[in-house]
Amino acid sequence: MDGISKEVIISKEVLPELPTEYEETPVGDRRGAKKQYRSSSNIHVREYEDKFTIHIDHADPRSNPIGHLLKDSPETMVAAATSLYFAKHSLEKGQRLGQRSQDFLGLGLFSFLASFFVFNKIFRLMKNILFG
Repeated sequence: MDGISKEVIISKEVLPELPTEYEETPVGDRRGAKKQYRSSSNIHVREYEDKFTIHIDHADPRSNPIGHLLKDSPETMVAAATSLYFAKHSLEKGQRLGQRSQDFLGLGLFSFLASFFVFNKIFRLMKNILFG
């Protein structure tokens, strides 16, 4: 593969259920799916009402989370780094304004989480537009 996951869509009319080797997992971006599954051969399946979407990951996040982030979801790493920058900036601004440590730690955590979710969506959208 070229580093970008290509998904296959299979109708539930063709494949009503997955083989037993697929284990349900909370690990991964659901993207609106009811459930998601993984196999021992790095196959990641998302289950929707009427279909399954299937792609092969380079690394299984259950056993190699860092490898998965680097190879299969680099936009998550970029979003985390960008969010850390903004959280650090918020903390430094809070210190300059003389805020109490509890207040600006909460502000830093909030800044990180809010910006992470926004940047992760933006970078994932950019990845999909640029690389399909």
